[in-house]
Amino acid sequence: MVTRSNQLVVVSLDSGAEVLRTDAWQLEKPLLSPGGEFVVLGIGYPYLPPDGFPYSLRVLRLADGGVLEPKWLADERRFVPVGFVGNSDFVALSGPGGTMQSVARFRIGQHLPVWEQNLEVWLAAVSPSGQRLIGIRDRQPFVVDLSDGRIEAEWTSLGTNVDAVAWSPRGDQVAFAMRDRFVEIRNASDGELVRRLGPWPQGGLASGVAWSPDGRFLLVSTLEQLWCWDLSSDDPPRGFYRLTGTGPIASDGPGSRVVVSDSFNGLFAFDGATGEELWHRAAPARFIKDALAVSPGGDRVALGFDDGTCELWRADDGTLQTTVRLFGPGSVVGSQDLRIMIMSWSEDGQWFVAANERRLLKVFDASWAVAAQAEITGLVSAGFDPAGDRLIVGLTDKTRRVLSRATLETRFTLPPGLSVGWRRGSGEYIMLATGDVGSELMFWRWEDGTLLDRRSLPVDPQTAYLSPDGRLLLVKERNGLLTVWEIDTGRCVLRLGGKLAAPLARILVHGERGEMTVLRTDRVVMRLPVPWVLQVRRDGGEVWLDPIGLAGRFQLETRTGWDAPWEPWGGAFTGTVRLSADEAACRWIRARWLGAGE
Repeated sequence: MVTRSNQLVVVSLDSGAEVLRTDAWQLEKPLLSPGGEFVVLGIGYPYLPPDGFPYSLRVLRLADGGVLEPKWLADERRFVPVGFVGNSDFVALSGPGGTMQSVARFRIGQHLPVWEQNLEVWLAAVSPSGQRLIGIRDRQPFVVDLSDGRIEAEWTSLGTNVDAVAWSPRGDQVAFAMRDRFVEIRNASDGELVRRLGPWPQGGLASGVAWSPDGRFLLVSTLEQLWCWDLSSDDPPRGFYRLTGTGPIASDGPGSRVVVSDSFNGLFAFDGATGEELWHRAAPARFIKDALAVSPGGDRVALGFDDGTCELWRADDGTLQTTVRLFGPGSVVGSQDLRIMIMSWSEDGQWFVAANERRLLKVFDASWAVAAQAEITGLVSAGFDPAGDRLIVGLTDKTRRVLSRATLETRFTLPPGLSVGWRRGSGEYIMLATGDVGSELMFWRWEDGTLLDRRSLPVDPQTAYLSPDGRLLLVKERNGLLTVWEIDTGRCVLRLGGKLAAPLARILVHGERGEMTVLRTDRVVMRLPVPWVLQVRRDGGEVWLDPIGLAGRFQLETRTGWDAPWEPWGGAFTGTVRLSADEAACRWIRARWLGAGE
């Protein structure tokens, strides 16, 4: 594999130990020989390395990492490795762009190819026996004899362009993942159509196609999903999804249920206490990603659609319970009158607010009857106060307007700033306003909108969140830092470096003991007790924890369970702890303090 830091890593599947780790020279297409003695590195088809990348083809001996011929510079030729022919020869495509102009067979230890044929190729795959190559030119499949590079057969053209191709394990069939989201399986002997699968329901174009080793299952990968067919049945494909990119995040008040909509309309539900994934699936086609809400108690998920309806799902397993109409009918599906843009529950679950793209705001009671409605110019957000008696709505000019829930009349207006939240029991509402130098916290009396206090805070905030107990403020700053502040003292009690904070989509703070849960867009969930000062960093693919000024004993937990209790030397630790050499193993990390000592 080639890591994001462009390190070539070869791992033994028997022991999990690294066999080789070295520089990949900006190349991204590794090819391992059948005997496990050599690895070939080339460019990743169909992309070419940017100017300044030195190499286009390198061969390494796994025993010692030695570099062997053939070695080619990027300004000489550009190669895409396709597959091995035996243990010492391999086939590569060569050309200046997305369409490769030749096919060449190389022998390890020799610079020049054994043979090279001028063939225009878009995609190619080598058969399991290493004797044949299936190539695609436009929509035309053809078979190449790899003993001499001649075309031995041309098959009937495919209906659309092809994005991925793969041989079956026995080499008797070839699967083509098509641009129209169908898969064609053809006989390898004569190119005749055996079976047509699909279309896969959604997820975009194919990025790869593969067979299971026994030939029973066929898989198609897209940028955000994996579709799997059981070829022994006529059942539709089963979909697997991964959380990709940032998207809206909804949770109940304490964060016991967290639901995320990703960039490609996948829905993921997590247990807010443990970070465990509960379920994931594709959202319905007309789901509006910003129209997502979780009920108090975390038992229901509401999804809004562009036809004015709202679906209610069980939060524990993602099954549909019922559908209610919030707007319409009577308008064209997808119009501003029907597209839902805002949804939220009151904390007691008795009230629900929704708004469409025309900025018509409606309040519904527990039976889904309309209790109040009003059109609000510039509306961008809406939610209930803790008592459920008032609404606070955000406007395009960044002001906040407080409305009566019963009549939707304006009680008072708050100036521009980041809306932080309520301090329970104090009757205060907190905003974070950004000035020319630093920022300031503003404390408003919720009863009448009177400004009670203002305090400076040395942050440049992008987003900010208040802990449920009202003691801590978590700020994601524009420079990527994540900081936690004590509101009463103004003291920074937690600072996380930019490498961790940069990809954060949303932060949820909860827990009676001040535990912090961080949900990242790649499903990393991390719980860190405050007021420790902890920093997680990655160095060459390894994961390290930096506890600064931490006294006493603590334990670290990953997917493998709790480590043995660990005590920093000298009472205060200023060094680092290596959590794992495998970043994937540390996708869920929890730490707990065991006290100052026995």
